[in-house]
Amino acid sequence: MLTPESLAELGPCLARVPGTLRLELDPSQTALLLPALESVGSLEITGGALETITAPQLATITGDLSLRDQAALQSLSMPALVEVGGSLSLEGLPSLTNLDLPALAVVVEGFTLRDAPAMTLLRLADLRGVGDVLLLEDLPALRQLSLPTLESAAELAVLQTPSLLGVNVSELPEDVPRRFETDDAEPGSAEVE
Repeated sequence: MLTPESLAELGPCLARVPGTLRLELDPSQTALLLPALESVGSLEITGGALETITAPQLATITGDLSLRDQAALQSLSMPALVEVGGSLSLEGLPSLTNLDLPALAVVVEGFTLRDAPAMTLLRLADLRGVGDVLLLEDLPALRQLSLPTLESAAELAVLQTPSLLGVNVSELPEDVPRRFETDDAEPGSAEVE
């Protein structure tokens, strides 16, 4: 288990991890900063009472990014992340309001964002491709979804998003299956570009 002190010592040394980096954090850990991490095989984060996760140099995850059941997490920031070579799964994040992945272009397998009721805006400006399903589910406060450069996905599924007013998927071909289902609004009530 990583304590705040051990992570502070280890963090600046971690630049490239070819395998899985599995971080089991001490319950007192509220922030995770990986300042030198540039590439990792897979990244799994458990434990702690994280409010922020920041990896400013992380550009490539050759495997999976998995983050689950972080009740206090408000911000996930990986501004240099371009590619996830496996799946990207973010689930059980009731306090998440900021998902900062502005450079993310490709997720080779599936992309799941589920159970993030505080999220109001999701903008992935550079996301061009998802190899499997792009699933956004149980995001009751989500009002705007912007995926302006998305060109490929096996399916786009946006489920349980009763507040959704606008969707920008202007580059997504018409033959890509799309499902928009909400709890309270009529199906298809969001304006889709």
